[in-house]
Amino acid sequence: EMLPILVVVGVTAASFVSTSFDNFLLLLGFYADGRYAKGRVLLGYVGSSLGIVLLAHGAATVAETAPAHLLGYLGLIPLTLGLVGLVRLASGTTGEAEAPEVVARGILPVSGIMLANSGDTLAVFTSLFADTAEGLEIWVLATTVASAAAYAVLARWLVARAGVVRGLKRYSRVALPFLLVGIGVYILANTGTDAI
Repeated sequence: EMLPILVVVGVTAASFVSTSFDNFLLLLGFYADGRYAKGRVLLGYVGSSLGIVLLAHGAATVAETAPAHLLGYLGLIPLTLGLVGLVRLASGTTGEAEAPEVVARGILPVSGIMLANSGDTLAVFTSLFADTAEGLEIWVLATTVASAAAYAVLARWLVARAGVVRGLKRYSRVALPFLLVGIGVYILANTGTDAI
């Protein structure tokens, strides 16, 4: 049936966009800095995105050894991240940090920074994998790869458009916490895409 696939694709894309926006901004920064070879930046970004998803799948496999009725409670992770984001938004603090300066400019340093910056992505995708039925997990992986590719293409296009980037930063601070809350509620809810 097509509806569960569309639901999983939509939730996965929203999960990736909301938790990886900070890495998207790093990607823009690396692209804009002429000292970094764009091909290496792209490979580092894609490698870190795949690495996080594979780590999340492994963590979800471990989490699935817990009693089945407890898996849905993993939705508390993105819900909490979203609520923290809303509190920061209401208080006027964003919790954003500047990207560290990198001495080495190869694929591994770029991947390392992106991986270190991906704790929220790991937490949300662990919850998503654990709550998704086994036959639909391939759609989580495929959607993640497609979303990472779309972010990479968008970053290349935006790198010369500073005004657009500023607008993205401003509006993402408002939208992303709400997306995370929605994803958390989806995982907590009993839906047709659940593992149980």
